[in-house]
Amino acid sequence: MEVLQLETQIEHDRVIHDKTVAERMRFSDALLKNCRKRHAQNGALLQQVQVLQALVGSQAPMTTSIAPGNSVEKCAGQGVCESVLTARVVAAELTECPQRCRRMKGLVTTKKLRDIAKAQQFESASLKAELDRLHLRTFPSFLELQHASLQPDEMPV
Repeated sequence: MEVLQLETQIEHDRVIHDKTVAERMRFSDALLKNCRKRHAQNGALLQQVQVLQALVGSQAPMTTSIAPGNSVEKCAGQGVCESVLTARVVAAELTECPQRCRRMKGLVTTKKLRDIAKAQQFESASLKAELDRLHLRTFPSFLELQHASLQPDEMPV
């Protein structure tokens, strides 16, 4: 009886183990499939980046020599225009980057200068107050006593 119970327990554990292994294998296969799919997408994106870099490299000298708007009107409806426009957008972003950086540095510098000016104003005000205090201490103003204008016989004792 005990042996039969142990054999059924072993069989039950084996079935559960097989199901768990199968489930984990399916999960592993799904991860592997997802990994391959992402790798293929990365390869495609890498090719697109290389094509765009080559396009930008070849179009950059031409876009500087072409007057703005000439190529767009002449090649409307052709597939080449889209790539030229894309190259121009990328080139414009690259040329705007130093301008943006310069503007940001200017904003930061302006903010710092304003903070320094406020600190100097506060320090100047505090120094002026200190100077006034020292001036009063050095040159006290003598208040006239009220009883000085009184007659000697009217003075309080």
